[in-house]
Amino acid sequence: NRVSSILVREEITKEYLEKIGVISNHTFLTAECAFILEPASDKRIADILLKENINIAKKPLIGISASATLDDKKGNYLDSMVQLVDYIIEKLNAQVVFVPHVVGINGQNDDRVTSDKIYKLAKNKGNISLIQREYSPEELKGIIGLCDMFIGGRMHANIAAISMCVPTIAIAWSHKYYGIMRAVGQEKYVCDSKTMNFGELKSKVDDLWDNKGERRKELKIKVEKQK
Repeated sequence: NRVSSILVREEITKEYLEKIGVISNHTFLTAECAFILEPASDKRIADILLKENINIAKKPLIGISASATLDDKKGNYLDSMVQLVDYIIEKLNAQVVFVPHVVGINGQNDDRVTSDKIYKLAKNKGNISLIQREYSPEELKGIIGLCDMFIGGRMHANIAAISMCVPTIAIAWSHKYYGIMRAVGQEKYVCDSKTMNFGELKSKVDDLWDNKGERRKELKIKVEKQK
């Protein structure tokens, strides 16, 4: 209450602040700044895809941000994601690309490690690509923008997708996922990482894929407002 102003990026956070007694007349609802991050150039993205041996001519292209944060000891997240990847490939004859949004030292909190675990357990390995190197946010956003659908366990990977108007399913561990997706009218496509299962993911993927054209149109309007 002693600061001159507080900027919040989504409504749920603003509601939380009001509940704990933060004076509302200096709390302002704005937007997540990552919406205006510019993707890398087409040439740079093409160079990366060549280096990573990813052929985007194989369509549809489904992007996945596997999160090391969600990779728990019980294996619920991994099991659900393995089933989902095989389902997407078999139903859509899709090419799946894992886009690591967080990398770590010695495999700690490294999305590439989690992606590799899913890859090793999946049946349809021929349709899966793993990005192995480390890239900038602009480069990752450019890659994600090529996808026909995105499924993300990292919030800023999801923001990269929705800000490029890619139909997106968010796997949430925090209220911020719900808040950001609500801001662009996509809250129905959020799964709670603590309770989700393959059945829920499958249902949301089917719904999103069947309505992807409408979702893209919605995102174009909502994202422009956020920007």
